[in-house]
Amino acid sequence: MVGKNPTMKDIAKVCGVSPATVSYVLNNKSMIGAETRERVLKAIEELNYRPSAIARGLSSKRMNSLGVVFPYNVDSPILNPYYAPLLDGIMRVALREHQNTTLYTGHDWVDARSSLPLFQDGRTDGLILISPRVELDIVEALAQTGTPTVVIDDDDRRVSAVYIDDVAVGRVLTEYLIGIGHRRIAMFCGSRGARCVPRRQQGYEEAFQNARISHDPSLSLPGDFERESAHERVDQILDMPKDRRPTAIVCTNDLIAVLSLERLIERGVDVPGDISIVGVDDTREASFCTPRLTTVRQPLGEMGIMATEMLLNQIRNESPVRYRKAFKTELIVRESTAPPRY
Repeated sequence: MVGKNPTMKDIAKVCGVSPATVSYVLNNKSMIGAETRERVLKAIEELNYRPSAIARGLSSKRMNSLGVVFPYNVDSPILNPYYAPLLDGIMRVALREHQNTTLYTGHDWVDARSSLPLFQDGRTDGLILISPRVELDIVEALAQTGTPTVVIDDDDRRVSAVYIDDVAVGRVLTEYLIGIGHRRIAMFCGSRGARCVPRRQQGYEEAFQNARISHDPSLSLPGDFERESAHERVDQILDMPKDRRPTAIVCTNDLIAVLSLERLIERGVDVPGDISIVGVDDTREASFCTPRLTTVRQPLGEMGIMATEMLLNQIRNESPVRYRKAFKTELIVRESTAPPRY
C-alpha cells in the first residue's frame, strides 16, 4: 500500500522498474523506452507523486535556483525603474536555463556576517548582488566562503562583476553641461552607501578641473533616493540668492532627477529655461516625464543577462571565479537641458 506522500521507490515498485529508471523519466532522459516511460508517467499521475526539490538538489548537489539580493528593503522591485530591467534580464536567462529565482527583498542588512546563514541555507546555488552597500561588506564575506557570486553595479575585484565606469558617467554629464554654457552646476547625490555615488561625484568634480573652472563644494548636496530628499534639495537651491543659484543639476540617477523635476515644476521653475537637469540610467520614466530627461543610458537588461550567465558559468565551473565585464554607456540628450539664460 502506498502512503499519502509516495516516494520514487513507491513509483518504481508499482511499475516494476528501478528507482533509477523513475529518475531518468523525471529528468527526461532519452535512454528510457516509450512503453516504460508511459507506464511510469501514468503511475506518477495516479499516485499524485510530487518530486522533492530539496531531495533532488541533495542528490545532484544543485538546486537549480539562483538568488538575487537587493541592497535595501525593496517593496516592489518589479516596479522600480532601476531594478525592473535588471530583473527582466535575469529572469530571461533563468527561464531559458530552467532555473528558479529567489528574491531577497524583505531585509535591511544590519550586519553582513549575520546575513550569511540566510544566503547559504541551501535554497540557491549562487547569488547575484545588486548594488551592494558600502557599509555592509557582504561581498567579502561571500568571497571568503566560496559562494558563487556576481555583483551588478560595482567593479569589485573579489568576485565576478558587471558594471559601468561611474567616474566617466559623472564626468560626461558635467562636461556636457559645461559645454553648453553652464558654470554653476549642482550635484544631487544619492545615499553614500551606494557605491556608484562617490564615483559619479568624483567624475563631476573632475569635469570642473579639466575645464579649469572653479567648483563650489556647497553645491554637492547629499541625500538619498526618496521623494522627500529630492524635494528638500530643490527647495534648498531655490532659496539661494540668484547669483549663487545653480543653473543646472546633475543627479546620480534618473529617480532623483525625475523627483527633482517634479518639485521644480511644482515651484514654478522653467525647465530647462531656468534650470537644466540630468540623470543616469535612461529608465522608462526618463522618456515619459515632461520635459523628457537628458541622461546617460546604461544597458540594464543586458547587464542582468550577463550577470546571470556569468553566475551559471561559475556554478557549472565553466569560467573563472573573478570574471569582470564593463558595459559602455551613452549620453542621451533630451529636452530637460538647454544653455543657461544668465
